[in-house]
Amino acid sequence: MYRDWLDCRCQFGSCLSLAALFLGLALLAPGQDMLTPAEYTGVNIPLSDLAIFEADIPRDDLRCKVESTATVLGFDMNYHAGYQAELPLAELFDGENMLSVLFRVYPVDQPKQKRYFIQRFRVPDLQFGEDDEPPKGTVVLQGTVLAGTGKYKLEWLMRDRRERVCANSWTFDVAAEAGALSPVTLAAGAVRQAPSHPFKNPPQLDVPKAESSASLHVKVLVHFAPLNIRSAALQPVDLAALASILQSISRDERVDKVSVVVFNVREQRLLYRQDATSEVDYPAIGDAIDTLNQGTIRYSLLADKNSDTRFLTQLITSEVSMDSDVDGVIFVGPKVMLEANPPKDLLGEVGSVQFPLFYVNYNLNPKENPFRDAIGHAVRFFRGQEFTVYRPQDLFPAVRKMFTQIEDYKSKKLSANMGAQ
Repeated sequence: MYRDWLDCRCQFGSCLSLAALFLGLALLAPGQDMLTPAEYTGVNIPLSDLAIFEADIPRDDLRCKVESTATVLGFDMNYHAGYQAELPLAELFDGENMLSVLFRVYPVDQPKQKRYFIQRFRVPDLQFGEDDEPPKGTVVLQGTVLAGTGKYKLEWLMRDRRERVCANSWTFDVAAEAGALSPVTLAAGAVRQAPSHPFKNPPQLDVPKAESSASLHVKVLVHFAPLNIRSAALQPVDLAALASILQSISRDERVDKVSVVVFNVREQRLLYRQDATSEVDYPAIGDAIDTLNQGTIRYSLLADKNSDTRFLTQLITSEVSMDSDVDGVIFVGPKVMLEANPPKDLLGEVGSVQFPLFYVNYNLNPKENPFRDAIGHAVRFFRGQEFTVYRPQDLFPAVRKMFTQIEDYKSKKLSANMGAQ
């Protein structure tokens, strides 16, 4: 099941002082669950929480800031909406704690159609720094639901073990864009729990491929990381997008074999590899994603601010230079914003790349971060091409352009080799 984690974001200059905190911050929480009130299933929702919802008055006994996240059409062809909450880190230095989040969503014109969702985040007994003061920074929590078109109200509260409460509410609209693809699952006014893991239960699509056209071998390097750089947890909308992009590439009629490399820059780990296969093992990728230590950072990584750049540089140079039989290499994932980009002198040691290179950059809000990231800089160095994909309808033309260029390059390469013989 999809997991939610507590994510600590350091202010500038305070990350090293948080080393012990991150080492102990194994804040694994059960997945976000949808509840049905007691009149239907016997599940009891505390009357005190229902009273807070009915009062509809903001509460801040537990200091936090909560707001609605942008409603987006995910690559699973459903609209995703939800919340993002931030707490001062100092609020958590009070012994072992438990943060319980309860929220309900319902169509404004159908107030009886309430759907309840619950999340729990365990906070271990955190230790103070040498100055006996909690480090500065914030904690970021997120939650997501699926919704059909319509206008909704979301009522949200969070409670800790001291019964301090943070509460707020807001309305949001889900409207289909003119000419956009429509969700295929949810009717207007419907609210559902986001799928737990699209890689564990991928759609079974039998895509016939003609031997005459399926001739390409491509390598796909997928960076699994949250789209929101302030969050340590992969959200369902992120997983759905990465799954859809990988499926669109591997199932293209021109692909004969695909090699897959899964990695994470934050943890500096290569998570999974599958070489020259005709069938991608999506459940195995899902298992690899589950090994991510989301919410924790090793001290050694905090102490060396350029270790992530070295990891990414080594990954790119080794994966680009190690294969001579691939017809194209495609990087996929959200932006990787590092303090330093891969050095050009180290990238140059690869020499001339004998295949087209691409970067499919998954970015739901390209205007918020229009700057080229570390992978983009490397792909540009090798004279590759970058595609920004922020809507499902952006994916098909990007895949079509990539494979047209790969086919053209392979054809010219074969013609040149035959002419040289």
